[in-house]
Amino acid sequence: MISQRKLLIVANGLREQTGHYFETSVALAEAARRAGCQCVLGAHAECPPDLLPPWLDNHRFFRTDHWMREAVAAPCNETVEGQPSASGDAECGAALPLGPSSIARPSARQTAVGAARLAKLATRYAMPPLAYDAARVFVRYCLPRTVRGSQRRQARQDLQTAASRWKYGRDAELAQQAAHWPAIAAALDDARLRPRLLDALRRLSPLGLLAELEYALLFRQDLDRFLKAADPGPDDHVLLTTSHARELLAVHLIAEQFGLDASPTFHLEFRHPLFEGETNAHCWERSPGAVMQRAFLLLHAEWGTSQNVRFYTDAEALARDYESISGLRFDVLPLPFRSELIPESTRHADSPLTIAYLGGARDEKGFPWLPNLIATLRQQNDAGRVRFLIQANISAPEHNPHSVAALERLRTLGGDDLEFVALEEGLPPDDYYRLFARADVVLLPYLPERYRACTSGVLAEALAAGVPAVVPKGTWLSSQLPNAVGETFEGYESFVEAVQRVIDGYPTYRAAAQACRPAWLMRHTPDAVVAAVLAAGKTKRKPESAVELPR
Repeated sequence: MISQRKLLIVANGLREQTGHYFETSVALAEAARRAGCQCVLGAHAECPPDLLPPWLDNHRFFRTDHWMREAVAAPCNETVEGQPSASGDAECGAALPLGPSSIARPSARQTAVGAARLAKLATRYAMPPLAYDAARVFVRYCLPRTVRGSQRRQARQDLQTAASRWKYGRDAELAQQAAHWPAIAAALDDARLRPRLLDALRRLSPLGLLAELEYALLFRQDLDRFLKAADPGPDDHVLLTTSHARELLAVHLIAEQFGLDASPTFHLEFRHPLFEGETNAHCWERSPGAVMQRAFLLLHAEWGTSQNVRFYTDAEALARDYESISGLRFDVLPLPFRSELIPESTRHADSPLTIAYLGGARDEKGFPWLPNLIATLRQQNDAGRVRFLIQANISAPEHNPHSVAALERLRTLGGDDLEFVALEEGLPPDDYYRLFARADVVLLPYLPERYRACTSGVLAEALAAGVPAVVPKGTWLSSQLPNAVGETFEGYESFVEAVQRVIDGYPTYRAAAQACRPAWLMRHTPDAVVAAVLAAGKTKRKPESAVELPR
């Protein structure tokens, strides 16, 4: 009997129903079922057990998300009976902190003992093997016979002390610093991981990325548990729908643990931009995100690439950015969403045009422009010509102070032509998609420097619904907007003018949007994403370091 192929979806950011994590995960799981695959989902530990469909096999193993928020305790019912993890996992119910602030400082004796042990480990694994072995043979067999007992032991100690102070002695110092991070210290105790960890410490510690390394190793522990529960084979696939390069370190270590012939194929999709505005590999140092991502990507390249680990983005420009800093290949995946949940519009010809802002209220999405826009459009248009629909909850108010202030202003505008939907929390998918059937124009006043290469799910959904949109010029959004389907803008004044042009010529814009809808729906579906992942052939070969690394 031929076993059913598996698609494992890793969504460690899936905590609740709102946001793209839930929608993307369920959409891909449904597509995997249609493709004849057994789908297994890995979610965050705080994901409610009854949130996901009952038919979807899922495990809530991940104690933190890729934003590196504070780790939580894993659910006790999510342990794998009879399969202890090789990662040195914490006991069930114990949260593992992501930094040294909550870890008790070791005593002087513990520090001395730990430093001596780590110095010995660093000597053994960082010193060239031939040099170490030659010196060891000399001390053991070539010393004069008169040198015995304590003198011989002292000579061996002197050898290790000298070696640890040699050009590789920095490893012992780095390992001692890392001893304050629980996941790093646990990995250093694992003989299989120690050489990789020392190499990672040499690269990451000078960049101040020990917290990212700690997260990567904590993620590795959780991913290890998830893979033990799902039990993938070499013909199966593991898809990380939203990745950071620090998670790549965990994937690389686990793929090595499987071995080339037994490892499933890992697919990592990178969705976050590297740069603010136009830039290139020659000025990547200006972006903290690019520095972090580059460091982990280059580690992977130096350790050896293989067809078992593949990289993707959801936009051509974003793929070029990642390729420019890493020298690795990034393919482009379609955008997955369940367009069948978008009902047909029921708008009457004589009803007001509904101008909608949908999605999260964030400063980078231009939400602070809405109060002035609404006031201006009210002055420029007759009463009853337009109305406004705003669905925008603020999930991170501390990072969006201008949006918080704008929302307070919007509440004071009042009027029968202004409707708010779900400002306090997100909407279930069915209710959210119904809003596109009510919208006549979708506003996306996003900051162009932030969305030059970054995609927008709201625009994808608007095009799938056949709704005209107003988007920033010189961005991924403008590159995807077909002719006459909407307008582009540069700055606030241009934004207001663009919205008014769509209002004045609405029948033409709407007809163009409806005409372009079928082509968009054929390209961007969850089935297309699953098909691209499953079609990724795997050629068995040894890892190689032939990647040309950018300088």
